[in-house]
Amino acid sequence: GSAAVGLTAMFTVAGLHTFASIGAAVNNDNLVTLLYSAGVVLMLRAWRDGLRWPLIAALSAVLTAIALTKITGLALFAIVYGALALGVYRGRFSPRQAALTVLITGVSAALLAGWWYVRNWTLYGDPIASAATQALWGRSFARPDESGDLIGEIVRVWRSFWFMTGHLHQPVYAPPLYYAVTTATAALGLLGWMVPRRPRLDRDTGLILGAAALLPVILLAAGTIQIDISYGRLLFPALIGAIPLLVLGWRRLVGSFAPLLALPLYAMTVLGIVQTLPDAYPQPVIVDRVPESAVLLDVRAGDLTLVAYERRSDAVTGGDAVRVDLYLRGAHPHNPALIAALLDAVTLEPLAARKFLIAIRRLAD
Repeated sequence: GSAAVGLTAMFTVAGLHTFASIGAAVNNDNLVTLLYSAGVVLMLRAWRDGLRWPLIAALSAVLTAIALTKITGLALFAIVYGALALGVYRGRFSPRQAALTVLITGVSAALLAGWWYVRNWTLYGDPIASAATQALWGRSFARPDESGDLIGEIVRVWRSFWFMTGHLHQPVYAPPLYYAVTTATAALGLLGWMVPRRPRLDRDTGLILGAAALLPVILLAAGTIQIDISYGRLLFPALIGAIPLLVLGWRRLVGSFAPLLALPLYAMTVLGIVQTLPDAYPQPVIVDRVPESAVLLDVRAGDLTLVAYERRSDAVTGGDAVRVDLYLRGAHPHNPALIAALLDAVTLEPLAARKFLIAIRRLAD
């Protein structure tokens, strides 16, 4: 019921670094976020305008599409059917309307998307292929420094929700200050709900938004027990519920100045891009020679030769960043990613390092 809240919510989501990063990549997270959001919006419209045939048809299309997009998207069925049950209880929908909607959307999803789950059952023995997924991404493949500890898992989800670029266990995070700002921003939204002032939220609308925000969190918590999926992008479907509630808290706290509370997110995102990404993804610098202080190598992969490396510091402590200049010549036909590991000289076991900052030096010849 507030255009200002909707605009501020959109403005806030656009300022989330990870949302922009994932949105620029090819994946199914973008589609499941869109479809989940569309389903919640359609139910809110049904709450306002009633269950009309065009809306039921749109719901059927969205639920069918999300059933073919990602397993986590199945949570939308619980949101839609739960809202229908609540609507019957509140007297907004007749039992016949709700039952007919469930029947139409369920049959549509079964006919158009059910084949995928039959396929999984045939190949893997269960409709959602959970055992096969666990075999690929189970806990046995998780990094010991980022997995297995409850607090560590929560921190990883929190950090990767706000600012993470990269894939799986090679993430690029923002400086700690960024997460302090985002935590304070979220806390202000919660604080606003303790202020007894407008805008107020209709109870049932709040229940729908709250369920839409909470259910992806519950699914992530349940799934991450067996599979190493503790990444914030899986919570993006929750944005349709969480961010409007956050913005409503801001407006109760500071009124029409609420959009200003999103500006630190933009500032920190830009700062992270300027400071963090150039170190994580350095551009090669053309040089004429290898300095005498460098350690010579002769490692070849295709037409690519690793010529030498030079440490930027003689000693590091556990958890510190390791800075290295890497000198190379030529090219590799598959454009490989260069991944570094710090090993103990005696045992050859990996040593803990917060991250590697590798500056690429390409020889001119």
